[in-house]
Formats: sequence, structure tokens, C-alpha cells
Amino acid sequence: MKKKIYLLIFLLLVSACSKVKKQFYPDGKVLSEITYRGNKKEGPAKYYYHNGNVEITCTYKNDKLDGVFEKFYPDGRIQEKTNYKNGKKHGVSETFYENGSAQIYAEFQNDTLHGKYVEYYANGKPKLEAFYNHGKYDGEWNFYDNYGNLTGKAYFSKGNGKMISYYVGTTTKRLEISYQNNLRHGEELHYDLKGKLIKKITYNQGKIVKSESYD
Repeated sequence: MKKKIYLLIFLLLVSACSKVKKQFYPDGKVLSEITYRGNKKEGPAKYYYHNGNVEITCTYKNDKLDGVFEKFYPDGRIQEKTNYKNGKKHGVSETFYENGSAQIYAEFQNDTLHGKYVEYYANGKPKLEAFYNHGKYDGEWNFYDNYGNLTGKAYFSKGNGKMISYYVGTTTKRLEISYQNNLRHGEELHYDLKGKLIKKITYNQGKIVKSESYD
């Protein structure tokens, strides 16, 4: 019984220290409602569009984003949903087109891309299926056009690897690019529909050092 009383007193003291501060647009409409403890943001917060709809809902801990961050379009449809921890993206982050379909699915660890990463066209078809390893390109990547046709593939290991793209509707190689540490490094080879090499660009850590064209 005593423990319950002490807990109740503690919760009352905590709530007494917290205060919701409101900000307003020039015409008096509510712009934001943010929970503070002292001079720091601590607890739930909401930001509003001028039309009164919610723009952002989130939670702060020690003045930093912590928990689920949600952003909405002016008409109320979801635009982004991202998990935060100690002010950094941590976990799943999703963004959406205005029509409600998925735009980007990404996994983060300590504000760095780590895990599955997928981009979509507005029609719902996948544009890119990829993986990251602590911010480095990793694993098998697949590229698609907006009809769902495979247009390229890549294979990476911690930022190093090669990407190959194809002419639409064929298995004919159009482009081949080498990567090192997430940057173009080495040769970028361009081919025509007959498979003939027509151009070669040489990179050094993302910078072009030589370009050659062939008849």
C-alpha cells in the first residue's frame, strides 16, 4: 500500500513539473503544443497546419526526439512514420506518397542506414530493393522500371561491388559500374544494344579521371 502511495506522489510531482506550451499563428490559430519540463522538451508534442490539421506528432526525451515521429500531409494523410532514439533515427522509417502508397521503407541503426531499404514508384511498384550494412551498400540490389521489369542488379559487400543495368525488356548489358566504399571507383562501361563497348569512364573515389569513347 505504501509503495502505491509513494508511486502516486512521484507521478503527481512529475506531472506538476511538466507544462504544455502553445505557440500560435499570427491570427491566433494553434501552431504547436509541446510538453516541457523546465526549459527542455519532455513528453508528447504536436504541430499543426494553419487549417487546423495535425502536421507532426512526436515525443521528446531530454530535448531530443525519442519514439515514433509522424508527419502528415495537409489533408491528414500520413507522409512519414519514423522511429527515433535519443534524437537519432533508430528502427523503421517509412515515407508515403500523397495517394497513400509507400514511397520509401528504410531501417536505421543510430541514425545510419542498416538493414532493408526499398523505394517504390507512386503506382506501388518497387523501384529499388537494397540492403545496407552500417551505412555501406551491402548484399544484392535489384532495380526496376515503373512496370515492374528488372532493369539492373548489383552485388555489394560493405560498400564494395558492382552494378549492372540492362536495356529494358532484354538481358543485354547497358551499363556496368564498379564501386568502392559507396563511391564509383574503377571502370564504368557503357554498351550498345549489340553488346559493343561504346564508352569507358574511369573513376577514382567518385571523381572522373578519364573518359574514352569508341566508334
